[in-house]
Amino acid sequence: MEDNSKKAADFRQISPQRLTEVVELLDRQTFDLLLSGDPENLLEITSRLDALFLVKLRFLASASQYLISLPPQQRTSVARKIAERIDGREIARSLESVIHALRLVLEEDPQIRELISEKIADFLDAPDFGKLRVGITAASENLFALVEQAVERIAQDPVTVANLVGIVPPLVNGFLRVTSHLAKSLSLPEEVLASAIFNIILAINTEVLADLINGLSAKINEIHTGNVILGGDEREFRKVSYDFLVSLTENIDIDSVSNALIALGEDASDFFESIIRVISVHPEVASSFARALVEIQALTVKAASSALEELSGLPDSFFEETVSHMREFADPSVIARLANNVFILLDRMYRADKMFHYEFASKVIDDLDLGNIASVSSEFIGAYVNTLASRIFADGLFSPEKGSEIVNEALKRYDEAAKSGKLRGELLPRFFAGLDKDELARASSNVCSAMWNAYERDPEKFTEFLKPFLLTGFKIVWKSLIARLKKISKTIVFRKNPEV
Repeated sequence: MEDNSKKAADFRQISPQRLTEVVELLDRQTFDLLLSGDPENLLEITSRLDALFLVKLRFLASASQYLISLPPQQRTSVARKIAERIDGREIARSLESVIHALRLVLEEDPQIRELISEKIADFLDAPDFGKLRVGITAASENLFALVEQAVERIAQDPVTVANLVGIVPPLVNGFLRVTSHLAKSLSLPEEVLASAIFNIILAINTEVLADLINGLSAKINEIHTGNVILGGDEREFRKVSYDFLVSLTENIDIDSVSNALIALGEDASDFFESIIRVISVHPEVASSFARALVEIQALTVKAASSALEELSGLPDSFFEETVSHMREFADPSVIARLANNVFILLDRMYRADKMFHYEFASKVIDDLDLGNIASVSSEFIGAYVNTLASRIFADGLFSPEKGSEIVNEALKRYDEAAKSGKLRGELLPRFFAGLDKDELARASSNVCSAMWNAYERDPEKFTEFLKPFLLTGFKIVWKSLIARLKKISKTIVFRKNPEV
């Protein structure tokens, strides 16, 4: 303690003028002159300044502690005077030179990187990170407010903004590399890691994040408004993007770009084929992949179901407003034009080479297992149709009135189709030929029983309903009888006169 007091007394004996003279000797021009020539000069000067560097660090630590001990008003006054003496431009120039030199040295000698990493490790081992976290957390609001003020000034200079934006990609890439390395090296229990991540998420200032989203949204809207104002009837960006693409097209090698796109497509195809090959060769991969697909699909369906459930609970005003917007903005003619253009393109492709489409379709159909497709389709569709039908009728979900409307519409369509003659002459006979006679008999019996009950409830209406069936039945019996009589008469004539 006495030694420190003596050192302090000796230091105070050095006049401020003498200190100023020493500092003025160490300006940048002097260093440039001293370092010119022999590289050994750099080592000699560095060795002499090591003590001065340590003095600066010790002084910063002591000065900071001293500022902390001062009353607020006095502390603010001293800090303001210190801030006024800081030369930001000199710091920037020095930092630029240091970063440039550091980049060259690290590229040329990897061992220096290891040495510096050891020093960084020593640096990270020294502080009390608990206190550091508390200090940074407490000071972050003011520090970022300081950065915001600096950004407001920087934003006035487009060149500076462009240069700063150019720094973003390497910083992001570096952050991703460090984060990736940290993720690989970090070994924590699952619950500790999850808790740390959750705490980070909960600690995010949502108001600031919302301000960012609002600000970006406002700028996007402003740009779009300017786009409309500049363009008038047609948005300006459409013209700008067109001119940009025209200029780009004029200056690029179209064949090279086309080949590159084809190459990327082939590479993508090879990549996905490799994935499928790996899955097929390794059953455990296939099993995990299949499980992932099924679970993702299940989660997607669950999310969609939950979303639809929430939407279905919205008030009628929401749907009324939605339909109103659809009426105002949805253009059916656009959909019709899309469909027309699709069919026009298909027609032109067909007319360009008709035989190709016949040959292509023939090859595709030849390779299809139509029997299997028909079997699977009939069983698949039948399973759902039969289950649905049984539930509808068994649970009383079928509305007779709605059923009548469906039957009326079906009869109308049937009458229109029957006029062609093909339905009666070919399709219906084939349809009835494939029906199961026993099942048809049981169904007919059940239908007749239901029809009798309906007749008992309303004989007059049911009689009108039965008239066409009775007439058709009479025609069937009459034609069957005539056909049988003709056959009998031919048999009789043949027996009397075999030569006929």
